[in-house]
Amino acid sequence: MFHIRPDDARIRQELRLLVEQRRQMNQPGAVYDRQLPRRPDFATAYSELGHALLLQGQLEDTISNLRQALQIGPELSERHHYLGLALSRQGKLAEATFHYRRAIEMKPDAAQVHYQLGVALARQYQLGEARRHLTESGALDVNIASIMNNQAWITATNPDAKLRDPKTAVLLAEVAVELSSSQDPNVLDTLAAAYAVAGQFDRAVVTARSALALASKGNDNESLGFIRERASSANDRWASSAND
Repeated sequence: MFHIRPDDARIRQELRLLVEQRRQMNQPGAVYDRQLPRRPDFATAYSELGHALLLQGQLEDTISNLRQALQIGPELSERHHYLGLALSRQGKLAEATFHYRRAIEMKPDAAQVHYQLGVALARQYQLGEARRHLTESGALDVNIASIMNNQAWITATNPDAKLRDPKTAVLLAEVAVELSSSQDPNVLDTLAAAYAVAGQFDRAVVTARSALALASKGNDNESLGFIRERASSANDRWASSAND
């Protein structure tokens, strides 16, 4: 979706030109210069097109367009942010980190950028700085804790071993627990799962029991059942590891 004001005819015209040139370049047998116009007044169009391509998952084209926007136009926080997202999804974490930092320098209260930077740093095992940015993101936006909890669960329990990252999962879940003041049983349940995946079974058991105790006070029987099952599993794994 293009986020352009309806009355901004100039930007719409620039986008139409860029999209048409991209369409022509993809025609069978067509020969066109792959370098689109570098006019400074095209920077916004490159940026909007890059954002749209990011939403479609076309990462290489996203990166190309956003680089163009930054080269020929002014540096904007959003451009660095979107470029960082695309690079992160390609696993280029060091470069993504650079762009997230630039975005925050220009917009220090950008909660989502602090969150994305925290995740990128965690995946590079720069855990101290990652924690600071994750905590800051939660302070800026109360909804971040839920996003963080979901990401921690996915990172801890992904069936693809290549996508599991116990250290990152533990950090995300610990910060989510702090942001929720240890009062959300589902977040504690996630932390227990992350501890278990990381091999910290004693912490997993203690945390799972805390989650179970909190859930028992509520009326969500479905969640209680899931948490009770996982608490029992964590206890069994802890007992098994203690006997090894």
